[in-house]
Amino acid sequence: MAKQKTKLKEFFEGRRRQCELQVINVLKNKAGERRIKMSVIMPLSGQPVTGMPDIFTEPYMLMQKEKSTLNFSKIDVAVNEAAFNIFSTDTIKSAAVSTNGTLLQGFRMIGEGSDDKRTVSLEFIVYTGYTMALRDWGCDHIHSEFWAEVAPSQMELAEEAPAPAKKGKKKADELVQ
Repeated sequence: MAKQKTKLKEFFEGRRRQCELQVINVLKNKAGERRIKMSVIMPLSGQPVTGMPDIFTEPYMLMQKEKSTLNFSKIDVAVNEAAFNIFSTDTIKSAAVSTNGTLLQGFRMIGEGSDDKRTVSLEFIVYTGYTMALRDWGCDHIHSEFWAEVAPSQMELAEEAPAPAKKGKKKADELVQ
């Protein structure tokens, strides 16, 4: 049986984080449905760690040390059904592009450099529904800085809840006690 990824309930607690768009692709399945895949880098060095998910904390603390020999850590988690909001700055009020039902996965923490020039960043993949606004924004902002905020409200709705008891006919073994 395939190992299931841990699902994060929060991702930087809905705080706006600086990112860079590395790649944007439009994907199309056999049924003709389109979605967008973005490869994103989020610098962690020199940024506040407030709201960082606990699963990222240990590898980050090890990597950010000046003499660290740890340069790569794959973190097998996913963020499901989140709202991913893209802003042009960290202070602007309205999002340039907003998406719902977004999946973030493929998290990798990368450490580069040494001593006081050491940097640590978080790389991940964003899958979201296709919109022309997002496609156009991505084409205009490839290899550019932007600010992203992951809203946890959608993630809470996606939590698995126990199935409600069915009403109606009972099975034979439920009737006999």
